[in-house]
Amino acid sequence: RQVEDRMRPIDADYQMFDNSKIKSFIDWKAEIPVRQMLKDLLNHWRNEIKRGRIPLNR
Repeated sequence: RQVEDRMRPIDADYQMFDNSKIKSFIDWKAEIPVRQMLKDLLNHWRNEIKRGRIPLNR
């Protein structure tokens, strides 16, 4: 879910993943579906933040 008032003008509202170019150069096939990979990454970083392991600023 996207919260409009938290979006900055520079933020992309849509991202498209396409691995066809890399697949054409190397013999590679994803073992983990993209949707699952993104879900895993999101959960990982949420857990890191909960544990205070990363700063929330740059």
